[in-house]
Amino acid sequence: MKKFHFPMQKLLKIKKYNEDQKAIELGEVQAKLNKEIYQLNVFSEMKKSLFEGNDFLTTNLNSIRSSSEYLLQINNNIVRQKDKIELIKKEVEAKRAVLIEANREKKSVELLKENQQQAYRKEANRVARINEDEVASRIIQTSGL
Repeated sequence: MKKFHFPMQKLLKIKKYNEDQKAIELGEVQAKLNKEIYQLNVFSEMKKSLFEGNDFLTTNLNSIRSSSEYLLQINNNIVRQKDKIELIKKEVEAKRAVLIEANREKKSVELLKENQQQAYRKEANRVARINEDEVASRIIQTSGL
């Protein structure tokens, strides 16, 4: 019997490639998110060090004013960074949904292939059994039993 041939093998390869590309895109966006979260942590640490590093009782008015402006700038950066993170989180979720859909499409073609392979094996076993039965009956007929 001839070897199993899946007629949609090219489609399956395309689906696998598509899924791999979607996974790469998700990884890139996730890395971008991690970078932005790291930047937010940097801003938070800057704010924390501003409060820890100054003794407000011994500073002069100019120092307080510059610290106040610096704190305001840091707070603005933190707010902007949180907004960026939220946007990127939405992008990550969108990419994840696309990846899940690509995975479903690939799985459906793989399931079709598995079903066809199983049917092929059943048919091959049936044909082999018929051939074995035929050989056995010929042996019985020629041996005169």
